[in-house]
Amino acid sequence: MYGSVITFWLLTHLFNLTFAIFICIRRPIYRKFERFKLNTECLIKQKGRKFKLKTNDVSESGISVRSNHPIYLDPNLLVTVVIGRKQYQAKFKCDLIRVAFENNTWTYAFKIVKFKKKSFNEYLQIIYDGFNNYLTTERDQWLTAWDVLLINISKRFSFGKGSKKINHQKSDSADFYPNVSVDESAEVNHVSAKMTNFSFDFLVLKFEDSIDDFKDHERIICHDVIFKSNHVSKYGVNSYRFDISNLKKLSKQNHFKELIRKWGIVF
Repeated sequence: MYGSVITFWLLTHLFNLTFAIFICIRRPIYRKFERFKLNTECLIKQKGRKFKLKTNDVSESGISVRSNHPIYLDPNLLVTVVIGRKQYQAKFKCDLIRVAFENNTWTYAFKIVKFKKKSFNEYLQIIYDGFNNYLTTERDQWLTAWDVLLINISKRFSFGKGSKKINHQKSDSADFYPNVSVDESAEVNHVSAKMTNFSFDFLVLKFEDSIDDFKDHERIICHDVIFKSNHVSKYGVNSYRFDISNLKKLSKQNHFKELIRKWGIVF
């Protein structure tokens, strides 16, 4: 009997001390600032163009927004973001970091680079004055304290596998433009092809047969729009990726704008 009582209390203290150690160690932190889910309207402005979008999540150093349609933003220019929630409103400058297609929506991630003091204080209120939507609102009645302990142990031993620190800096491999599936006829060196994908920095053409004599400087014609390529690489079976080198010139042409609007891209 005495041994059973002592064993019970030893296990109880072991349980409590294990959680105390976990609290001291803390969970691995991959971001400088915590990220919070937030669904509110915001205004994105660049070069006189305005887009009303919804926020996806926010942090003190960045913000991501989502759009039902792919939109064109120049990654070389800063973006002005105006966000409001409750009685708070903030305005700041951002740098485009990444564009991704997730859950049938386009997600645009930005890094905040310029703040006014008043807007920064208002932005902090927008972030922290509310409930953290990442937290659960209902407790699982079948989840015991021992289950929580086992989950903590398994999670902490698996954190090092496949986890890496999140980098909010721009990289050459980042996607700054939406990659849209299209179905258009095109021509390269008088050879017909089908355009299957378009992004503002590259396009993908599929040919009936494999072609190996492409040069790094090619002209792709699609609906009287001439795309110039400075690099060609294999993309799949009879498919090739052509990097676009004359985007700056194309962005000023009305027939190019009409073509990409036809593909569903908001310009």
